[in-house]
Amino acid sequence: MGIFDIFTPDIQKMRDAGDVRGLAKALGDSNLEIARKAAAALVGLPSSSAVIPLIRSLSSPDKDIRRLSTAALGATGDPHALPAVLEATEDGDLGVRLEAVKALAKFHDPEANLLITRFTADSNLDIRMAAVSALGQTGDPTSIEPLLHLLVDPHYGIREVSAYALDSLGWVPANDRDKAFYFIAKREWRGLFNLQSVAVKVLVWALKDEYYAVRQGAASTLGKLKDLRAVRALVSALSDEESSVRMEVVSALGEIGDLRTVPILVRVLDDDYIGVRMTAASVLDGMGWKPSTENDLILYLLAKERWMDIAVIGKRSTQVLAKRLNDPNYSTRDEVGKILQRLGEHAQEPMLSALKNPDPDVRSRAVWILGNIRTRQAVGPIIRILSDDNPACREEAVRALGKIGDPRAIPFLNRVLGREILLAPVAIRALGQIAHPASVKALMPYLGSADREIRLHTILALGENGDKKISGAIAHAVKDSDPEVRVAAITVISKFPSNEVYALIRAALEDVHPDVRYAALLAISTWQADDTIPLMVRRLEDEDQKICRIAAQALNRRRWQPASLPERRNYLIAMGQWRDLERLDYVNKELQKKESDLACQIVPRGSIMDPVPPLSGSPGERVDGDPTRPEGAGITGEPDSLLALIRTLGDQKEMQALRWRSAEGLGGLGDKRGVEPLIVALFDPDSELRWRAAFSLGLLHDERAIEPLATALRSDDQLTVRVRVAEALGQFKKPVVIRPLIHSLGDVHPDVRDMAIRSLGEIGTESAINAILTGLLDADETVRESVIDTLLKLGAMAGRSLVKNLKNRNPEVKKGVLTVFMRMKPAISFRILVSELENGDWEVRQMVAAALDSLDWQPGDPFQRAIYLFAQRDWRALEAQGKTAEGILIRGTADSDPAIRRASVELLGLIGDRRTIPSLTEVMYDENREVRLSSIKTLLKRQGGESSRLISTLKRNVK
Repeated sequence: MGIFDIFTPDIQKMRDAGDVRGLAKALGDSNLEIARKAAAALVGLPSSSAVIPLIRSLSSPDKDIRRLSTAALGATGDPHALPAVLEATEDGDLGVRLEAVKALAKFHDPEANLLITRFTADSNLDIRMAAVSALGQTGDPTSIEPLLHLLVDPHYGIREVSAYALDSLGWVPANDRDKAFYFIAKREWRGLFNLQSVAVKVLVWALKDEYYAVRQGAASTLGKLKDLRAVRALVSALSDEESSVRMEVVSALGEIGDLRTVPILVRVLDDDYIGVRMTAASVLDGMGWKPSTENDLILYLLAKERWMDIAVIGKRSTQVLAKRLNDPNYSTRDEVGKILQRLGEHAQEPMLSALKNPDPDVRSRAVWILGNIRTRQAVGPIIRILSDDNPACREEAVRALGKIGDPRAIPFLNRVLGREILLAPVAIRALGQIAHPASVKALMPYLGSADREIRLHTILALGENGDKKISGAIAHAVKDSDPEVRVAAITVISKFPSNEVYALIRAALEDVHPDVRYAALLAISTWQADDTIPLMVRRLEDEDQKICRIAAQALNRRRWQPASLPERRNYLIAMGQWRDLERLDYVNKELQKKESDLACQIVPRGSIMDPVPPLSGSPGERVDGDPTRPEGAGITGEPDSLLALIRTLGDQKEMQALRWRSAEGLGGLGDKRGVEPLIVALFDPDSELRWRAAFSLGLLHDERAIEPLATALRSDDQLTVRVRVAEALGQFKKPVVIRPLIHSLGDVHPDVRDMAIRSLGEIGTESAINAILTGLLDADETVRESVIDTLLKLGAMAGRSLVKNLKNRNPEVKKGVLTVFMRMKPAISFRILVSELENGDWEVRQMVAAALDSLDWQPGDPFQRAIYLFAQRDWRALEAQGKTAEGILIRGTADSDPAIRRASVELLGLIGDRRTIPSLTEVMYDENREVRLSSIKTLLKRQGGESSRLISTLKRNVK
């Protein structure tokens, strides 16, 4: 505290003590900060003794003091303060005016209330909101009338505040109309629904509200009311600018079910927003609509996202698909692009037209498609895109010209190289794809570029060209200053072996950078010359273990035999053959210190390391030893081996390879004491150690590891780790691991999702199978295939879930399920599929019949043939079945599809007897007019008796 701070008023202390007089005095302090704090403190201490100082502070030049003082005056409620507050309503600062309007309500004065009412029409929305809220605090019944008028204000905020203000005044709606506007103001849609037909007119009014949430709620409620009076207004709302509103409107029209709206809903299939299109398709399905034109069919399939079905249509779908290249939904644009690419030359014409589209994204996608089609007719138009204003279009044009590989593009790509540095790598790659001497000539100058990116891409491009003459030009790059450039040069020149190339790559084996040595070793390992063997033997001692392993594998392929004990030792270490390494006397003598831990490790049975035959005297032979010695005896069987493995695993300073082997060894030993150290290793900074620890935890099957494994599956940033964790969880084969595996089905990488599917298959419970079935909707084809493979392995165990999912509304799931059935053993497939011929869903029945056809199934009896023909809708053949078909046709009169109900009625009229009359009579009340008429006609054809009397009494009541 400074020496002068003792004279500073303590505002907080005065406020806590309720010292109104002291605070009033502090209002006039020359320090504005103190004055503001005093005014703020007085707001919470309403007292008439502060009125005069507060009124004086209203003339302060500081707007914050005036604002806080106005609020404090309102808190006092003192009538003497009212004139000053009235004057503050005309202050130049909006904040002061707002506080003044709020304060007026606290005086409970008729004149103040009248002024508040006037402010509800102010030009400023904040003032209006404050005035409306203030009216609710006046407690004056006369405020109700103006608030009622505000329930229909154009602004939703005013309406909402008015409704709550009326609540504060204890207002109760006098009639249903007032209730309807009140519920809309508060957006209480359930209350509006309870008003039924009275609410329709008000809801139609709300469909034009400026706030999209009100329009959306109004549309939804109108749909639930199912009142035909709302149809016209809902149809008009289909042009709403908000996609969410349009989606609710379409859904509402579907709930009302007026068939007159079908042509309008068909047009909605072409809506810009995917949600609206999908809703429209679903609604049309519910109305029994079927596409009558090919254009409608394509739009319907687009809305349903049935991409493969669209591709089947072929060339005729290209024009409609081209319009969707600028769809707001990215996944739709992506899928449309893939289909157009798959259609090949059929898509050429619309894509050439799309190159003139004003949307750069459409132009870019069109170029991409043309490039993948690889049509030479597109070269000229794509070359013109190289001058496009949009950089993404120019880049895609460069890529496309490279894919097409037409030499006419070479001078233009060369020009791009000279003028756009950002496109240089792409242009270089494109030139490399054009196999022509002119492209090689254009690329050569860039081998000496100062930019390492340019040098790198030039070497890779020349390598793609495949011209032998380039090896000499690239050779000097093996000594480039950048290691990545050196790697690229080695990779390219190794394709063109010569003495010079051999010498360069041999020298690269001694490079300081491991990636360069690795590339050189890979190149040499493909050559069969005997003088390469010593070079690979030398690499067995490389400091990089990856290089050691590649050298050992190459030597193994060449059937090399170690010439000395050190060579054998190096080979065994590189190949990870720890059990053979243990048997060497050299290990027992030389590795008794630190490397004894290395010797005690074994590659566990089922190891994730590549299987390599054990080496002793020569590759492929075992060391002669004691034949009575049991498998795994020796160091690995001693109690100290477990402790040694645990110690090595936990030592952060230990060699990485030793820690990796320790993680594997703990899993192979099967001792539960290894679980805790492995759980710790599961979160080690070394990703390689993490996935090996996960694998070993899976081998140990200890439930303590489940939660840590689940955490790693959710949070680890390395793909390999997540894949191995998913695999490890599957080895527990317990329902407790289903939840984390289901969570991983949403992983960004398909490899993780694929392994999760396979692991769920190891569990095999119904919930696991249901989760596996969701993979049928996966975007990745490999994952979908894994789902089918896994379900096939589960066989009959999956039967129940598969049958359930035959009724799934998603066609992709149905198709996947049927694919599984068709690949199962015929006996299983036939039994399950035949039972589903009587499914209540006509689409399922039709797909099941098609599946049975593909399996060359033949009905075993007349009844099976009848239900099979019914599923196929083969009415002529079904008629020939006679009385056998009666039962299935009676059930058909209650089918969800009106076309099936009608056909069933007509066939019963041809083959049915008196027993069918009750069913036909019941259909007279069918919701579908055509079905009702068919029933009447059928009954009228019958002679006399009960049916004639029934018709005479009922036909006049049936429209």
